[in-house]
Amino acid sequence: MRVLMISSDRTTFEKDSNARHRMEAYAEAVGTLDIVIFTLARYRFSEVREGPLTLHPTRSIFRILYGLDVLRMRSLRGPFDVVTVQDPFEIGLVGLIISKLRRIPLHVQIHTDLFSPAFREHSFVNRSRLLMARLVLKNAARVRVVSDRIKNDVERRVPEATRKHVSVLPIYVDTAKFKQAKAPPELVSRFKNYKKKVLVVARLESEKNVALAIRSFAEGAPKDACLIIIGEGRQRAGLERLAKELGVSERTFFEGRRDPTPYYPFSDLLIVPSLYEGYGMVIIEALSASVPVLSDDVGIAPGAGAFIAEPSHFAREIRNLLAARPQATLLSYPYSSWESYVSAWRNDVAACLPITRRFAAFTEKKPLIGFIGQGFIGKNYADDFERRGYSTVRYSLEEPYRENKERVKECDITFIAVPTPTTPQGFDISILRSTLRGVGKGKVAVIKSTIVPGSTMRLQEEFPDIILLYSPEFLSEATASYDAAHPFSNIVGIPVESPKYLLAAEAILSVLPEAPFAQICSSTEAEIVKYSHNASAYAQIIMFNIMYDIARTERLAWDNIAAALKADPMISSRYSNPIHKTGRGAGGHCFIKDVAALREIYERIVPEDKAGSTFLRSLEGKNIDLLTTSNKDLDLLRGVYGDAPRVV
Repeated sequence: MRVLMISSDRTTFEKDSNARHRMEAYAEAVGTLDIVIFTLARYRFSEVREGPLTLHPTRSIFRILYGLDVLRMRSLRGPFDVVTVQDPFEIGLVGLIISKLRRIPLHVQIHTDLFSPAFREHSFVNRSRLLMARLVLKNAARVRVVSDRIKNDVERRVPEATRKHVSVLPIYVDTAKFKQAKAPPELVSRFKNYKKKVLVVARLESEKNVALAIRSFAEGAPKDACLIIIGEGRQRAGLERLAKELGVSERTFFEGRRDPTPYYPFSDLLIVPSLYEGYGMVIIEALSASVPVLSDDVGIAPGAGAFIAEPSHFAREIRNLLAARPQATLLSYPYSSWESYVSAWRNDVAACLPITRRFAAFTEKKPLIGFIGQGFIGKNYADDFERRGYSTVRYSLEEPYRENKERVKECDITFIAVPTPTTPQGFDISILRSTLRGVGKGKVAVIKSTIVPGSTMRLQEEFPDIILLYSPEFLSEATASYDAAHPFSNIVGIPVESPKYLLAAEAILSVLPEAPFAQICSSTEAEIVKYSHNASAYAQIIMFNIMYDIARTERLAWDNIAAALKADPMISSRYSNPIHKTGRGAGGHCFIKDVAALREIYERIVPEDKAGSTFLRSLEGKNIDLLTTSNKDLDLLRGVYGDAPRVV
């Protein structure tokens, strides 16, 4: 995938900057990344080419010419798949023009709380930018925001954007780095005469409202406290004068633009005085380092664990917090690793493209598709692929497919749908494990069988010579042919976060029949989705059987109740019928074994939750009673629980 990005972050030209490292990772993840950066000619930036990353400075004479200079850049003549912009304002407008001229989708990133009253009232320029933003967002293929606050505002203020997709992808912060940070001795020595250290990390610009921090510090902090301000900007001289006027200049330190990491370990409080924030990285950084944070209700401050106060109360709260030194805890943060963040960003950009364009490896010819297992799942998937013009190879232990064992190894992609039973001895994955030995080296295998969470990751370690993915199926045996051709969702789980596995997952999405919802996630998340689906259906069946018994005991007309239930859009009519097929209860090849396995997993993973375990056991017990009293699926019941079915 070739992506064009429009940006104004000139620090990307600095070899060792965070922005540069981030863009290098983006480029590797997408394949090719060209970044046009708004720059003036006097900065003398030159074009940079490093592997998949290329940086293009506009070298404009005046700022007003930025957009025009982008449009006439000869180095951007090649084809691009997506244009992504780092804000919906001037940069977004340029991206919109490019997307229209080149007929490529526009991906918009929003890092600021643009619909905050403080943003709008801050300047005439901001009010003009809101007009640009509405136009850009209406025409975006996808919008990425950094907080739920911004997402909710965008969906309310620009409803046209919600018809595409607004995703929440917070900014990445290396929380481990801040947890482990140590202050160098020379820095500690500089501030050793102050018992309390108050920190501000912000650009010294009007919207960051650092003047509030200085005033509040002067009024509320004890005399043995100092204020350390990290950041640079146009307001520095004015802020230095303010500190002098308030009599705190001797204990207010303007450190300039530098890495705040070594300052967190000895700080007692971080103040975030901003008028508005899209996210608030420093909040995450400080809380990761166990530093309490005082903030107005901006960005992610409330959800992250900051202390929230009105600006007029900041002085009082500074006094109280420095006296109490409360425990600081980061309440929520979405990323487990840098790789998970890069993957999320890359997936969001790729989602602008139609699925058929996301994977380029098989553009010249359709892949050869293999199917191992020809039960109702494998058979109906294979039938659908053949109807759509794919060449297939089917293998199973039954005739006439037994002879295809070696041919399956030649398949580019192999879907596996074999039994994964739950027995009285526990969940059994042995058939699946044996089947994976038949997949060709270097090929892609996609497990369709239901497996307990974590199985794909463990199996990938056992079979490192193949690319293993998990994609849950949602076929009902009675309507399997239709369900295979008309999925309501296509989910592909990857056991390893890397470009190779993402590319393989996109290959799968490109060959599956189109669905209203498509997602690439971790394989364990995909496995939990499947169990959640089956467990939800199982519980509904049990509950409607209970309601049926109440109605029958009271001699009520169940047909009247059933008709009302079917008219309820919040109830699935598929599972509201208490008598299904040959009797009552949640039967079939999936429900019985999967809920038994789910209860076993839950008791192992969350042993302290006795109420949850009792709930699952009660569901199983009631279902066993319903099935046995109506003589339904007794052979399947015995296969899971033994000759005398009961929950052990």
